[in-house]
Amino acid sequence: MPEAITELRNSEASFHPHNKHSLRHQKMLKHQKVSEWADSLPAANNVTVDSPGESYLAICKRAEHNRIINNFAAALKDLDAAVALKPQKPQAWSLRGAVYRMMDQYEDALYNLTMALNIDPKNDFALRNRGDVYRRMNQCELAIADLDESLKLRSDNTFALRVRGTALCILNRHSEALKDLDRALELNPTDAAALAVRGEVYMYMNKFVEALVDLDKTLDLCPTDAATYRARGRLYRILNHLQEALNDFDISLQLDPNNASALRNRGEIYRLLELYDAALGDLNKSLNIEPNNPVALANRGEIYRMLHQFTESLLDLNTSLSIKPDNPFALRSRGALLRMIGEYTQALSDFDAALEIKPDDAFALRNRGSVLRKLRRYKDAQCDLKRSLQLEPNNVFAQREMRKSHRQSTLSSTASSRAMTDTAQD
Repeated sequence: MPEAITELRNSEASFHPHNKHSLRHQKMLKHQKVSEWADSLPAANNVTVDSPGESYLAICKRAEHNRIINNFAAALKDLDAAVALKPQKPQAWSLRGAVYRMMDQYEDALYNLTMALNIDPKNDFALRNRGDVYRRMNQCELAIADLDESLKLRSDNTFALRVRGTALCILNRHSEALKDLDRALELNPTDAAALAVRGEVYMYMNKFVEALVDLDKTLDLCPTDAATYRARGRLYRILNHLQEALNDFDISLQLDPNNASALRNRGEIYRLLELYDAALGDLNKSLNIEPNNPVALANRGEIYRMLHQFTESLLDLNTSLSIKPDNPFALRSRGALLRMIGEYTQALSDFDAALEIKPDDAFALRNRGSVLRKLRRYKDAQCDLKRSLQLEPNNVFAQREMRKSHRQSTLSSTASSRAMTDTAQD
């Protein structure tokens, strides 16, 4: 798996569908079908909660209308009245659970949806909404169990297919996720949320062309969705199209200025472009929002290393690795810093750890080669440098280190031979 997607997979919450906001459920609700309960909404809307003899069904229908248009306070007012009126019926319980789900109040959502399912275990609306709540709480096995039952009752529900696809993706079951998302998009080709999730699944599967097609379509449907710009920006970063990535992160931050993920990713791109002041600006903002993000700390530590601010660099890299000890980027950066300040034994330990995780990291190989040369382990140094140059043949640092290693190895052998000759003569 390519370096960029591996690092993003470990660090980037919004890259992966763990993050509920990256799935656009609330921003893209207009693309979902209105529940079958809403068939007679106009008539129901003319009734107030205080109307004498108002029916339970009329209250539920009006509440569903308010839920669909995100008028949650009005929906909850109606649903509280409906539950009080007929607590033995499941509709108001399930609708109130769905409202709480959309408000990110997951414990309240679970309570109401479970009450509905205690009354009617075959309520597919409650099952799919509880499945999504479980998914948002990262209880994906429970989510899939509910969604399986929901889809047995209504196999063509795009919401249930999409959410199950998302949960499967979180569990790294990408092929199964793709089947659900493909089916959802067969039923509704303009389901922007399904397109966005499928685009991210394609990225996990290294199907970058397909990912770009889906993310482009998503932005055609939802041109102001900041999360999709972030996803496409990360895809361009993977493809090393840094200017296109930068453009997408610029737009995403215009739409969502305080998004830590976008700031962190744009900061990394600035670092790769060697625009260190701009990179530090974004990473500092990101760390003000998420002070313990190990990827942002590692990137800032690497920038400080490049600027020869070694104290600050070591502090950030140590902190990053205390949070995530197996981050190969942070390990190799700290190894490079320790090499620069002459701590060769400690540097070697970091490079060994980084290369155990990622054996074909050319940066770690050439830097370990340099350390081994400093430690006069010339044969081992040349082995690392040779492998590094196979991966990046034009790297000037590796070429220079290889020449030094050959020269010093030759001088060392010559000196040893002379010493042996002198000893024999004595």
